[in-house]
Amino acid sequence: MSTSRYRGDIVAGSLLVPESRKVADLMIQGFSGRTLKHKVLDDNLLQKRSPVTAQRQARLIVARLSAIDPSFWPIIRDGSKEQATQALLCAAIKHSRLVGDFIHQVIATKIRTFQNDISYRDWDTFVDQGRSIDSTLDSWSET
Repeated sequence: MSTSRYRGDIVAGSLLVPESRKVADLMIQGFSGRTLKHKVLDDNLLQKRSPVTAQRQARLIVARLSAIDPSFWPIIRDGSKEQATQALLCAAIKHSRLVGDFIHQVIATKIRTFQNDISYRDWDTFVDQGRSIDSTLDSWSET
């Protein structure tokens, strides 16, 4: 039996900068658990049409923010869009080894070889190669 190297929860959303700013604010204020969930769902903090979407995105954001040092949270909440985006990319990489490995293996190679484009084929090749590292990728849906 193989140990899972990768997590499949990256599909809950992109970096979600505006939403992450709101959740970072709550976490800076010390909200967590049920109180944070109440703010997200009952108060519709993330302004989502569906509570399921709000809960899924909030769960992902909290997991990402929890993966980084809390000193980054004010940068996410108060920094420029570029600063917040960079801090959130760090959080996404720290939270998801899949994202980190893709950047390290594919993006870094593209940069070193002066290639400016990334295609779906690059992702598909990366995932196919990842199956040799983590066979649980075989059970993931195409989406």
